[in-house]
Amino acid sequence: MKSIRLLKVVFKLPIDPWDIPAFRGAIINKIGDDAHVLFHQHIDNGYYHKYPLIQYKCFGKEHHAGIICLNEGTEQIHQLFANSPWNINFKGETVKLQIKQLDLREYTLCLTDQPILYNIYNWLPFSQENYQLYKTKESLVEQIQFLEQMLTGHLLGFATRMEWQLERRFQLHITKILRSGSINDRDTTRLSFSVQFKTNLWLPNFIGLGKLSSKGYGVLKQSRKAQKKEGEMPVQTTVKEVGEPKQAEGT
Repeated sequence: MKSIRLLKVVFKLPIDPWDIPAFRGAIINKIGDDAHVLFHQHIDNGYYHKYPLIQYKCFGKEHHAGIICLNEGTEQIHQLFANSPWNINFKGETVKLQIKQLDLREYTLCLTDQPILYNIYNWLPFSQENYQLYKTKESLVEQIQFLEQMLTGHLLGFATRMEWQLERRFQLHITKILRSGSINDRDTTRLSFSVQFKTNLWLPNFIGLGKLSSKGYGVLKQSRKAQKKEGEMPVQTTVKEVGEPKQAEGT
């Protein structure tokens, strides 16, 4: 078992899902050169190859722009909150950010006795090397087994970043391919999958898994409304609509 903090921030800014990278860039540019590595996942000598603790998303039917922060990310997000006035340059236009929802909770990650059903949307499972291996799988059974290996690896990467030491092996089975397609990431075309799977891990909604998870891909959701379980402890929850935050003292 492992307790983690998760902050969900939703803004009054509807965006198209494919504009999440532009929203991400606008937030990073707003903070400037002092932006913590968790905002952009880059270091001096290249890419920061760790599971992202700040992830950019869009939420709800109206696709409101938002951010998911995990553990240290819930602290570093204050670089944005303290950076007033709350105007960003989004797609060439000045936009005033206003908060629609803040939801800060503490969750206990754990193994479960019974498997839980999840959906993962627009999941990018492959590196270039793994994609070449996937192409060698001739049957649908082999392909699904390979996807299960990829998803298991991504969950283990998440667990490692959360410092969650699993007490025993967990089970994972893909039960349905909901959708497949491709996306263009700069000069690279990547296979994208939305799948349903079951595993005996309890995981919070909206975390990202797989490649480009900081840019809104691989969003995890329980496939049906989960009953509140023992160990889920709300720390602070603000679900009503609110305006922009007050300026932080000393800024």
